[in-house]
Amino acid sequence: EGVHARVHGVLEAPSGPFPRGTRYDANDPALLLWVYATLVDTALVVYERFVEPLGVDGRAAYYEGSKVGARLLGIPEAMMPPTFGRFQEYMDDMIRGDVLAVGPASREIAASILRPAVPLGLAQALRAANLFTVGLLPPPIRERYGLSWSAAHETALRALVTLARRILPFVPQRVRLLPHARRAGVAHGSGLRSGRRRGEML
Repeated sequence: EGVHARVHGVLEAPSGPFPRGTRYDANDPALLLWVYATLVDTALVVYERFVEPLGVDGRAAYYEGSKVGARLLGIPEAMMPPTFGRFQEYMDDMIRGDVLAVGPASREIAASILRPAVPLGLAQALRAANLFTVGLLPPPIRERYGLSWSAAHETALRALVTLARRILPFVPQRVRLLPHARRAGVAHGSGLRSGRRRGEML
C-alpha cells in the first residue's frame, strides 16, 4: 500500500507547468511511454559510448526489438512512435519541451544519487561514477537540475570511457553481464566466448 500511495496521488508542490494538486498516476500510458523511451534511449547511448557506433540501421533494429518491452509495460500500440525516426522526434520534443519538470522531489532524488554518504575511501570512485551519471544526461536535463558540466568534465569523461572500453573485454562474463544477458547469448547460439563480440553489453 505504501508503494501504491507513492505512484498515485497529487503533487504537494508546484513543478514546472504543473500546479500544486495536479493528480498523477504511474499507470498513465503517457508516463509509461516516457519510462520506456528513457530505457531505450539510455541503452543506445551507453552502447555507442562504451562499445561501438550502431549506425542508423542498427539503432532502428534495436528500437523495433525493444517494442516487446513496451507491450509488456501495457503501452497502447497506437501511442508508440512507429519508426525510430519518430521515436527520436518524440525524445527531442520531451527533452526540449516544458513537460519534464524538475521539482523538489526530483532534486532530492538526484542529490541522494550524486551525493550519498560514502566512506572516504570511496569518494574517488563516486566522483568517477558521477561523471558517467551526469555526462550521459542530455544537456537540457543537466541544466534543469543545475548540474555543472565543463570542457574539463567532458575530457575526463572521454578518458574514462576510453579506459573502460579497453578494460571491459577482459572482465569475466559473470561480472560484466547480467544472468539474463548470458542466457540470451546462449539461447541465440553466440556462446559469448569472446568479450570483444559485438552486442554483448546489451
